[in-house]
Amino acid sequence: MKCLVTGATGLVGSHVVIELLEKKYEVVALYRSEEKKNHTLKIFSHYNKEYLFSSIHWVKGNVLDILFLEDVCKNIQHVYHCAAIVSFNKKRRNEMYKINIEGTANVVNACLEANVEKLCFVSSITALGTSKTEIDENTPWQNKSNPTAYSKSKYYSENEVWRGTAEGLKAIIVNPGIIIGPGNWNEGSPALFRRISEGLKFYTESSTGFVDVRDVATCMAKLMNTSIENEKFILVSQNVSFKKVLSTIAAHINKPIPSIKATKFLVEVAWRLEWIKTLFTNKEPVLTKESVKMATDNDTYSSKKATEFLMYRFIPIEESIENTASAFLKETGIRK
Repeated sequence: MKCLVTGATGLVGSHVVIELLEKKYEVVALYRSEEKKNHTLKIFSHYNKEYLFSSIHWVKGNVLDILFLEDVCKNIQHVYHCAAIVSFNKKRRNEMYKINIEGTANVVNACLEANVEKLCFVSSITALGTSKTEIDENTPWQNKSNPTAYSKSKYYSENEVWRGTAEGLKAIIVNPGIIIGPGNWNEGSPALFRRISEGLKFYTESSTGFVDVRDVATCMAKLMNTSIENEKFILVSQNVSFKKVLSTIAAHINKPIPSIKATKFLVEVAWRLEWIKTLFTNKEPVLTKESVKMATDNDTYSSKKATEFLMYRFIPIEESIENTASAFLKETGIRK
């Protein structure tokens, strides 16, 4: 089996590559920079899988280059589309839309052109509908009162995949919760570990779905090797409060547990102060109006469909945090 993984240096992509190599598949991996490729080696090292790294066929390219994608998809049986920008920074909205939506459209078109057997697309629980009760794959999307640009980008990306299935492509969509796992400590959920190590004091009582990155990679590979097609699956291990997650991270990296409850007023002030700070530092803001909204919602997600269909048992979130904390402490040199 020959597989293509886009976004192979990212949190999900790197773990998908490990999963596929362990299954003895031939892996073609897309990357953007040598720096990110070198960072991926650190993830392999964390799992003592360095010996697999040399088996990867690396291809430098961009999902916005349709001719490149059509060429690289030749003789590929399965495509795992993990490339995306995850950002709640308003300044990156246009870039995110272009990469996430147009990039997905290009991948879909390249798969159709090359007669790829099956595509697996990594979406997000933010692309699902909302409900006061449990959210599942059938919860209808609505024009939310204030949806994030990221959630929109993922929803519209899913539509590109469904458009591809209407044209004959076989596809699977997965909707992971907030993904816990070792990655770039300055981006996405891994940045939570860095923020807590720097002395994060605040927490919120809100909750959402969380999942281990290893579960995401394993479920993707399992779903691609079944006869099921043109379906979507929520991947969530547990619905947990941010307070519990932050406290557990702090305990595993030997840092003070966030102890100040962030009221609505405090978080509104916090993201505005963060925005002002970026005017002087030119760094990606840790808090934005959109990320604050994500951290103050209360949503419950059901992964019953994936659990029953795959007969799969998800890794408990505390175990996920322990694994990630171990990688964080090792890479940063911080002593527990």
